Amino acid sequence: MMMRRFALSLALLALTIATPAVSPALAAPVFTNMIYLPPGNPQAVAFSPNGKQAYIANYGNSTVSVISVATAALVSTIVLPTNSWPMSVAFSPNGKQAYVANSVGNTISVITAASGRLTSTIPLPAGSGPTFVAFSPNGKHAYVTNVNLDTVSVISAATGRLTSTIPLPAGSEPTFVAFSPNGKKAYAANRGNDTVSVITVATGQLESPILLPAGSNPQSLAFSPNGKHAYVTNLDNDTVSVITVATGQLESPIVLPADSWPTSVAFSPNGKQAYVANYFSATVSVITVSSHTVTSTVSLRPLALPRAVAFAPNGKQAYVLCQQDDTVAIIK
Repeated sequence: MMMRRFALSLALLALTIATPAVSPALAAPVFTNMIYLPPGNPQAVAFSPNGKQAYIANYGNSTVSVISVATAALVSTIVLPTNSWPMSVAFSPNGKQAYVANSVGNTISVITAASGRLTSTIPLPAGSGPTFVAFSPNGKHAYVTNVNLDTVSVISAATGRLTSTIPLPAGSEPTFVAFSPNGKKAYAANRGNDTVSVITVATGQLESPILLPAGSNPQSLAFSPNGKHAYVTNLDNDTVSVITVATGQLESPIVLPADSWPTSVAFSPNGKQAYVANYFSATVSVITVSSHTVTSTVSLRPLALPRAVAFAPNGKQAYVLCQQDDTVAIIK
């Protein structure tokens, strides 16, 4: 089983309790709708800050699908250079641009949101294998994880140029990066050595890493909106690690059902819930953040292989990318 999960992790990147009754404010969410995409192996989704559109990075056909949130429909497709193989997408905080990390092209595609057009390309080091891109809350920088080089690239949003590189320990294989809401820290999830790298944003220096249980195979992470906790999805042991940001210490993990294979996590904008996309079980685990417990489960279509999850800015719905059948499941 462990080898099978590790193989899945490689493919994803080569492609890189009983609980108290839920209060009315935290009523169990349900699957409500499906958006069909052209065949393209969707990998990541990001909502524009105004909540009007969602961009989806399609690894298999080097495109970005543009979804109208109001109509839940595909409205356009942005074509990237051939063999870009995009793994993630992120909007700048002002909503004017979107960056797409191209894992094989070793570039960042820059899309002007107003026109929905690819307007420039930022080159990254050869063979870097960029997997994830995230903007700092102030919009001044974007961080990009380079799984093949064990580094994080820092891009100036003002100039669109690579300004510095943050080296991580050899064998880290960073898959994901996220900024704390106050912008002071950035966490990188490292599948290669089961750690979370902690970066002081002001200096670009590494703090002491956060050690996860051996064999965790962390895939993604997210900060709670209040900045008190970070959740890390661990593919190989079916858990979500809970980090107290102020101390960098691990709390008791959130245990998911066996063979869930959690790949992605997102907090609701109000911070009351977190959703976890479970790749193998084709479910979304709903976590009540106040207790760090799973309080409900949303079932998707069998073998949907949910890859990523993100909340709309208004918190009324979440999009779950289903890799197997090239769809977006909408949860409300």
